[in-house]
Amino acid sequence: MRIKSYFSATVEAAVSKARQELGDDALLLNARPSPDEALHLGAYEVVFGVETPVVPPTPPRLERTMPPPPPPLPDVGPEEADSLAGFLAQQDIFPALVHAIESSLDDDMVTEQQLSRALARRLNVSSTLDGPMAFVGPPGSGKTTLLVKLAIRESAEQPVTVVCADSQRIAASEQLRTLCSIAGLTFEFVGQPEGLPALVEAHQEAGRLVLIDLPGFGPSELGPARSWQAALTKISSLTPVLTLTATARTADLRLMVGRYQIFQPQRLAFTHVDETSVWGGVYSVAAETGWPVAWLGTGQSIPEDVEPASVRRIADGVMGISGKARAAAATAG
Repeated sequence: MRIKSYFSATVEAAVSKARQELGDDALLLNARPSPDEALHLGAYEVVFGVETPVVPPTPPRLERTMPPPPPPLPDVGPEEADSLAGFLAQQDIFPALVHAIESSLDDDMVTEQQLSRALARRLNVSSTLDGPMAFVGPPGSGKTTLLVKLAIRESAEQPVTVVCADSQRIAASEQLRTLCSIAGLTFEFVGQPEGLPALVEAHQEAGRLVLIDLPGFGPSELGPARSWQAALTKISSLTPVLTLTATARTADLRLMVGRYQIFQPQRLAFTHVDETSVWGGVYSVAAETGWPVAWLGTGQSIPEDVEPASVRRIADGVMGISGKARAAAATAG
């Protein structure tokens, strides 16, 4: 079954949007207030499922509900090209990285290919699901949705257990339980850190991949975070995955990395990459930490909108901003 969420200011508007796209045969699975990570999309969420691909009806031209995408920005001519440092700074790449990248390019005239290679050299990627994983990140980062997408996809290859350790958000466990039930995934809830290691070990011994959804901790919640971190250290072969939103500024992302160092992340994941045209934060965090980027969340559809990270995808995100690839390859310094 294909599962998709729709968001709007009212349940009725969200249902209408879903019916318009999926048709009357789509099954309404749930209607509820939007989770924290999706409040920016609308106050209410409705979840629909379709058994077979649905061809969306073509809306009349005069009843278009979404504005057309903005026209692409014109290419900048050589005489208007920004400096390399200026271009990288515009993409919100951290200043120390801008200097390092610029210093690594010795030629007076830097080509687009040279800049792309310089960006790529500082990136690592790894998207294998090869043991228990704990998804950590700030509230609203989209880690729960990302986890569900990965769990559904991986369940075609091996049995998967989703563990909800989020007892802080109201109805968080029930929302996740519902999604797991629809997708045919094994679901477990653990409300206290002490119970987590034994639960994970039992499912590991049964040959199941375990994906753990931890609460999103705010700056003032260091105490609970330490309790969960202590529990994670008792799980063998665990991979903590720090999940961040690509729409955040570089300075804010660096603060979040510092806050979540307590969990000793081994990989990164970025959500909402479809909602940004500035990849400097994604690049800066990945390059500075050296942690492999595992996945990129590209939308709200479950399980379609997620892709394995690639060095080229991230470098292209930086290079392709505003159509200024050639401007980025201007003079260094």
